[in-house]
Amino acid sequence: MNWEARALWYRAYVHTKDVARRSTDSDEKRQKSLFWYLPDAEGKMVAVCKGFFLTTVGLSPGNDMPIRNALNNGSVSAVDGRGRHQPAIKKDAAKIRDHIESFRPCAPHYRYLHAPYRRYLPADVTVAKMHQDFLEKHPEERLSYQRYRQEVVSMKISFTTLGHEECEQCKMHVHHNSSEHGLAATM
Repeated sequence: MNWEARALWYRAYVHTKDVARRSTDSDEKRQKSLFWYLPDAEGKMVAVCKGFFLTTVGLSPGNDMPIRNALNNGSVSAVDGRGRHQPAIKKDAAKIRDHIESFRPCAPHYRYLHAPYRRYLPADVTVAKMHQDFLEKHPEERLSYQRYRQEVVSMKISFTTLGHEECEQCKMHVHHNSSEHGLAATM
C-alpha cells in the first residue's frame, strides 16, 4: 500500500477513546487510549494487543509512531513527504560532460565494428587526472571522484593505448600514395 492507503487502513482498525480513569497521584499527559483491531476471515473486527497488531502490519512491537502520525493528522490523507526535494549534493551532469568532451574522446574506426558506441582516450590520460583538472577549472564545485568517474563510464569512454590507427583499406591507401611518389611505405 502507498502512504495514503496505509494511513486510511490504520484509521479504520485503530480506534481512540478518551482516557477513562486516572490515578490520583499520576501526572500523565495522555489524553486518549488506543484500541487495536484486526479483521478476521469473515471481515469482523477482533480486538488484539498492541504488539500483535504492530508485528502483523510489519512494524516492530515498540514502534507505533507511523500509526500515531496517521491518527493525529487531521486531513483525510497523510501525504508521504519522502523524495520530494532534489538532493543538495546533486550536480549538473552537463557541466561534467562538457569537461569530459574537452578531452576529445574519439571512436577509432578500426574498433568500430566491435564496439560501435565506445569512444577512447589515450592511456596517459586517466580519470584521476581529468577529475583533478575539473576541480582546478571549477573550484566552486565540490565533485567527488566517484561521481566524475560515473559520468565517464555512462558516456562509454575507455582508455587504451591505441595500436595501428588505420584499418586495412587506409593502410593500403597510404601505401599506394607513397609508392606513387617514389617514397618507401613506412608501416
